[in-house]
Parts: sequence; C-alpha cells; structure tokens
Amino acid sequence: PLKIAIVVHGRFFAFDLSRELIRQGHDVRIFTNYPKFIAQKYGIPKTRVSNLVLHGIICRLIFFLNRLGVFPDCELFVHDWFSKWAEKSICKEKWDAVLIFSGIAEDTFKALSGKNTIKFLMRGSAHILTQSKLLKEEEQRAQSRIQGPSDWMIDREEREYKLSDTILVLSTFARNSFIAEGIAS
Repeated sequence: PLKIAIVVHGRFFAFDLSRELIRQGHDVRIFTNYPKFIAQKYGIPKTRVSNLVLHGIICRLIFFLNRLGVFPDCELFVHDWFSKWAEKSICKEKWDAVLIFSGIAEDTFKALSGKNTIKFLMRGSAHILTQSKLLKEEEQRAQSRIQGPSDWMIDREEREYKLSDTILVLSTFARNSFIAEGIAS
C-alpha cells in the first residue's frame, strides 16, 4: 500500500477519492478546511483527516461579504494561508505520493523538491491561461463582467505546473488545453 496525502481547500471530489483509496488499502490522509465530522459523512475516518477549519469559516465569511460588496477580494491571503499550513503539515511525514489541488500546491511542492515523493497536481479545469482567455471572450460576448483568474493566481498556477511531476485533469478538453499551452502530454 502507498502512503498518500490529498490536499484540498474545500471538498470537491477529494473526499470520494480519499475514501476509495482507503478502501483499496492505501494509507491516506486528507488535508482540508472542512470539519472532520463532514469528512466522516463521506466515509473517511476522522483519524484520516487533518484540517484547518478556521480557514474554511473565514473563506465563507469573506466570500459572503465580497458578494455584498463590503469586503475586498482576499484570494492571495486565503490561498497563501492554506498553502503554508498544508506545507508545514505535509513535511512532518514522509509520503509516497502527494495530490494537491491547484492554487495551493506551490509551497508544498517546493518543500518536497528532491524528495522521493510523487507530486500530483489536480487541476479541475482547463489550463489557467486557456480558462482566462475563454472567460475574457465570454465577458465581451455577453457584455457582462465575469470574474476570471487574477494575474497572481495565473502566475502561481503556472509555477505549480512546473513543480509537479504529473498534472491530473478531468477531461480531454482540459488535457488538450495543457498541451496547447506547451505542457507535455
């Protein structure tokens, strides 16, 4: 069995993946900003969860206030905070593989550089440059503001692509967008 860390700022499908890898006999721990009791509802034992619940609460509060227009976007703060927490948590142990969702992988991947750990980056969308271009085109077509990735996030994700051993995507479209942006298949 492999010792695997899965790092996700939220839930996405990471809880299902963790549960199924555990069922297959792997030693999996999920690092998230969700409470342990929620992970347990998805079939993940509490002992397999490390969490930063305060991050999840603050993110939801910031998102709510931002939508009301009373609070500035804190993307850099919330991503950087979770990323640094994950890096400190992951580096306390040795892992065969680490799977981290994009936007929060940079610190951990840098810390694992040169170590015998496979670094998987999970990107749930197209290459971030493709995503940004498509959202800008749709914004012009629709004549309506659409929030795309910030320059800060684009730069961060491009660094994460270079630091990872493998980038995992969910569709042929996403895969082709990475190849079109110069990432080897």
